[in-house]
Amino acid sequence: MGFHQRFDPLRSQFPRMEIFSKAVTFSLSADRTKYDCHVANSQLDIKKRVGSHSIPETLRVYLESNVIRLGPKIFRPSHTDCEALENVEMNFPWKSYQQPFSTMIVEYPEDYSQKRIVPCVETGTAHEPDLAIVYYNPKIRLMIAGGYLTSNQNYSGIFWDKENGQTVEDAFAETFGSAEFSNVHDEQVIVYRAIRAAINACQLLSMFRTKEIGPDNPSYYSRCERYVEKAKTRGQEELRKAQRDLRLIPFVYSFQQKVTLYEDRRKKTSEGRSAAIKLRPHWRRGHYRNQAFGSGKKEKRMIFIAPVLVNEDFFTDISLKRRRNTK
Repeated sequence: MGFHQRFDPLRSQFPRMEIFSKAVTFSLSADRTKYDCHVANSQLDIKKRVGSHSIPETLRVYLESNVIRLGPKIFRPSHTDCEALENVEMNFPWKSYQQPFSTMIVEYPEDYSQKRIVPCVETGTAHEPDLAIVYYNPKIRLMIAGGYLTSNQNYSGIFWDKENGQTVEDAFAETFGSAEFSNVHDEQVIVYRAIRAAINACQLLSMFRTKEIGPDNPSYYSRCERYVEKAKTRGQEELRKAQRDLRLIPFVYSFQQKVTLYEDRRKKTSEGRSAAIKLRPHWRRGHYRNQAFGSGKKEKRMIFIAPVLVNEDFFTDISLKRRRNTK
């Protein structure tokens, strides 16, 4: 589906969603064990809506409202990038986490999603991961992440730095479940792994720097720019609508440099034959590591240790044989 198919049906609600995004804020208790959702006193209608919503529904609306107010910033990893990022442990402290924008969308490619088709109980059909939205507030170190399926079903969670030594992975596991899932076909497991891939993508975009590719539809963006200029003479309401239409055109981002997101490893014996030929294809989990550098090795910087794909050639899915490990 992607951004357009998901958000276009909501177009009539965009003005309300912008107000919702501005009116709702999150805070943490003094001991950082609980969060609170605040709504501006002037927004009584929104207070009623938040009061009637479940927590996951409030989180979903907040994520989508932030996208509308701030404009969609999209990263589109390849199939193998997503596979790799699923298998990276987020074993870094909260103070080390960054993402290029406060709210980011990660769209999953079709060949990745179609390998993860599961039955949809609500519709009686099937669905697969579509995209994730990740929001991060660096001031209080709080994250809201939501994974969307093509049926429009959503899994959203909120987690934060409790300042008790937890890594981001620990907080993620508390909210979404353990990192070691036993049933890879379970719907929740598939979505949670896809969300982990999205969070890792946001972190790595910050670590390796982000490059703006540009608007998703350059010609439409140019038309909207011209319409904004014309709307300046047609009143404030027309101008706000034109500016909103311009802002809602997705901008696509990528890595500023080539980044290897996984390694392909096949050990060779002295006879030149593969020593690991009896091993089934599998991923060796990636992670992050603090590396000492500088004078006297007193400074530390976080580096990315890429996951390793062992015996890639033995995957039955031919799409995994296309090595697309750089951006």
